[in-house]
Amino acid sequence: MSERKRREKLNGSFVALQSRPYVLPPGSKLDKTSSILIGAREYVKFLESKLSELEEKNRELEARLVSSPAVVAKNDEEEAAAPPEAGGEVKRERIGSSH
Repeated sequence: MSERKRREKLNGSFVALQSRPYVLPPGSKLDKTSSILIGAREYVKFLESKLSELEEKNRELEARLVSSPAVVAKNDEEEAAAPPEAGGEVKRERIGSSH
């Protein structure tokens, strides 16, 4: 009985992979297990490459942030000048308005 469940689970996984448009290009034969696995492997490689690219971009942005203390200082000044949140409404009056 456990072998049957294992095969059903495996077949279900292949069906799930088949339904993903990014695993196999349109028009591919969906009935070949090897095509499904090759497509999945290529997609994993694509994701790994994209992850690497995004990590590099993140490092570059962090380096720019660290090397730009003026931007950080300006943001700190803006936060210090902002009124603290009191949890209530701030009333504003119009100057020179008749209504």
